[in-house]
Amino acid sequence: MERKRKEQEAALEAERKRKEQEAAEAEAEQTAVQTESFANCTELREVYPDGVDSNHPAYTSKMDRDKDNWACERSR
Repeated sequence: MERKRKEQEAALEAERKRKEQEAAEAEAEQTAVQTESFANCTELREVYPDGVDSNHPAYTSKMDRDKDNWACERSR
């Protein structure tokens, strides 16, 4: 009985550590995405040649001249 309880505690602890690790990784990834910014469209297009839409973390309204919710798109 004691052995089973210890096994359960160990499993719970392992699960807690796994969740902590996942949360830390997700936070680090989100921080990296949030900090992605570009000074101008030339810089942005080096990474995103077709520009970015308004849902993209790199989107800023100052780079959306025609206000169509798409920044730094190339004229067609």
